Amino acid sequence: FFLMIQRTPRSTQSRSSAASDVYKRQKLNYCPREAGIFRGIINVNIEGQAPQFIDVSATSVSYDIFLIDEQGHQQQTIDFGSMHYGQLREKEVYLVNNSPKRFTYKVKFCSGFVNELEEIQTPNELGVQQTERIMTSLPSSGQIDSYSQVPIRFFCKSKIKEQFETFVKSYALGDKEHFENPSSDYEYSAIFEFEGMDENRIIRLRARALCPQVKISPKPIYNFGYCSVNDRSCLLYTSPSPRDS
Repeated sequence: FFLMIQRTPRSTQSRSSAASDVYKRQKLNYCPREAGIFRGIINVNIEGQAPQFIDVSATSVSYDIFLIDEQGHQQQTIDFGSMHYGQLREKEVYLVNNSPKRFTYKVKFCSGFVNELEEIQTPNELGVQQTERIMTSLPSSGQIDSYSQVPIRFFCKSKIKEQFETFVKSYALGDKEHFENPSSDYEYSAIFEFEGMDENRIIRLRARALCPQVKISPKPIYNFGYCSVNDRSCLLYTSPSPRDS
């Protein structure tokens, strides 16, 4: 902003030169380092006059785009917790734009935790998510208006591997009461890219996949008894609760 300082014109000057000498434009710079309200006093000392004071105030606002949960807490990590292979789990967050500009965005995923897009090492690592698609989002692209928020749903679904199916069946029908549950830990980064912005927003996603522990009763025969045509007969089957569900 600019400060206008008035000076008394000299009587010896002509009217035109005196008029041009009445005001002097003085530039003042304000460079805030953080959001908040600033207030200060400028002391103006003029020779031959009593000191004068100018009250200066300004409000600085931090424009940003970030993610929050349903309680309004800012999110940098989403933990899906432990789940079974093949199980689908969902988490919802909100993308918030508190700036006066509208943005177009898209979401990319990469395996592992990264801080910046430049840290993604190889096309191989970039291709892991494209083939497995363990972490996804809905929507994966769109627009967000100024001073608004849009819901973003993240999904996690691990792949069922053949060796794990064999392992679970062997445990369910076998005599072993305990087994070491093979698990897989997944760590991904969801990268939000915004058109017209140099900086990305990155949120970390993690999950752990486990095999279900289900024991099938060794009872060889299940007798349904007599059942009429087009009728239904049911037996109650009880299995032990899985320890690692």
